[in-house]
Amino acid sequence: MAQIERTEFNDELVIHSISGDLRVRGYSGNGLRIEGDTLTIAKEAPLEVRCDDDCDIQITEQAVVTVHQVDGDAKITNLANSLMIGTISGDLIVRHIEGNATIKDTQGDFVAKHIVGYLTVNNIGGDAQLQHIAGNLTVDSVGGDLEVRNIDGACICKNIEGDLEIRIDFQPEQTYHFEAEGSVVGIVNRDAAVTFHVVDGIDLNLDDSDLETVVEVDGDMQHIRLGSGGPNVYIGAGDSFTLTASQANYGSGFNFDFQVNLDEQMQELNRKINESLSGLGQFIDATTQQALEQVSRRFRGRNVEETVQHHAERVARMAERQAERAYRHAERAQRFSKRRRDVDPDTWEPATSQERMLILKMVEEGKITVEEADKLLQTIEGK
Repeated sequence: MAQIERTEFNDELVIHSISGDLRVRGYSGNGLRIEGDTLTIAKEAPLEVRCDDDCDIQITEQAVVTVHQVDGDAKITNLANSLMIGTISGDLIVRHIEGNATIKDTQGDFVAKHIVGYLTVNNIGGDAQLQHIAGNLTVDSVGGDLEVRNIDGACICKNIEGDLEIRIDFQPEQTYHFEAEGSVVGIVNRDAAVTFHVVDGIDLNLDDSDLETVVEVDGDMQHIRLGSGGPNVYIGAGDSFTLTASQANYGSGFNFDFQVNLDEQMQELNRKINESLSGLGQFIDATTQQALEQVSRRFRGRNVEETVQHHAERVARMAERQAERAYRHAERAQRFSKRRRDVDPDTWEPATSQERMLILKMVEEGKITVEEADKLLQTIEGK
């Protein structure tokens, strides 16, 4: 494995092309260290790097980093300046960036946390979790599901092909606009003052919420007001809109044993995925029939052919997305399982309390199993 070192480096780093996976970590010093097979320095100012395999970079946090192309996965953390990322063929994790971050194209899943500046995303091929963004958030396209949480600036997210979950303390001076093909869920505090403006034709699911809402219909818009109204949030597209109160202490009561053998977890995960995929057709048929019966009861005595078809198509899309997501998760888990055997234990990073709480919440909601939660924690920590 080749290595490049600079004891003093406060310039711009351009990562031109990485054929494998990329890891970039900022630190408080002034140097630069790059490790990888078949490393090439294209030019010195700015320093331009190419690598024909996996590449691990430790760099001063003050550097400006630009990434053009990564054929595998990428993880970039702890930078105090701006970050620009071109095309990532796998999954992307970006955390603790004190400047603005621009992401052009991530073909896999994307996680961004603790961005002090603006976050601008052009395209995400898979699912995305975007949390703790101090500046404005703009998302042009997501191929899977999207979760946005704790966004302090304006938030505009459009062309979401899957489901959308919104958990934001809305501010009066900011702009909020969301559009999704799947279901849209708004999770708010019980004392929130906000008005959701939802395009007519999107189903409203407010019956199961203990929030006190006032609903008004004006032309082609449905207005849902909480408290005094406050900030305006626009839902321009979606199958349905569900409004619910946040739970302050989610995830309590779980006690995990995080010492389970990873190979056994992988075998069990693959078994469950194969079982799920083998029964996908029956699942779609059964779930669609259940949805049809629910819709028929709800609209008894009316011409519901178009509504029934709409719900049937939605259920089928949800099932297909679950299968696609299972494939991606299996492939990613296998990659990380192979890599962890070659990782230096000194480079492991413990998961943050927020990450652990999110994983606990996913288990509580039935999105992942305990075994999958264990695997996910080890993946986050680089084990």
